[in-house]
Amino acid sequence: MHISQAEDILNKKSGWKALTGTTDFGHISSSAEPQCRLAFDIFVGRICSFVGSYYVELEGRVDALVFAGGIGEKADLLRKRVVERCRCLGFEIDEQKNGEPVKTVVQDVGKESARHRTLVCQTDEQVCENPSLVWQTAQCGPVRNGQAMCDERRVLVGMLCVTEALEYRDI
Repeated sequence: MHISQAEDILNKKSGWKALTGTTDFGHISSSAEPQCRLAFDIFVGRICSFVGSYYVELEGRVDALVFAGGIGEKADLLRKRVVERCRCLGFEIDEQKNGEPVKTVVQDVGKESARHRTLVCQTDEQVCENPSLVWQTAQCGPVRNGQAMCDERRVLVGMLCVTEALEYRDI
């Protein structure tokens, strides 16, 4: 088998495609089909594994769980399930806020009483090509006038630039 053929199989015929017959996450997340439910549950589990390991690495010094990118911005059910499973870490979802369309660069969808914030961030996924920019983004503080104000705060990046990497290869 030629490397380009193997690459094609990994990128276009495995993961969600192999499990469900589609790579359309909107369909996968809304479907009652058993294979779609399985793919969705596996995806939630993989994200929670990353969140847990990041949380430990940061020794619990976390300001927020950030959902970003196309899936992070649009998939309120995914955010709900991930946050429910990460509740033991201090994250809580506000179902009303979570169900609203994302209208600002950064939108809080967590409960005010939660130990850590849960945010949805509109993101340019092209920044993911540069890992140092991802880490800079992870260390950024609040957004003012559309610009992230970087400081020494630590933000747990739950889906920032992770979704595309997980989609095809890790499910």
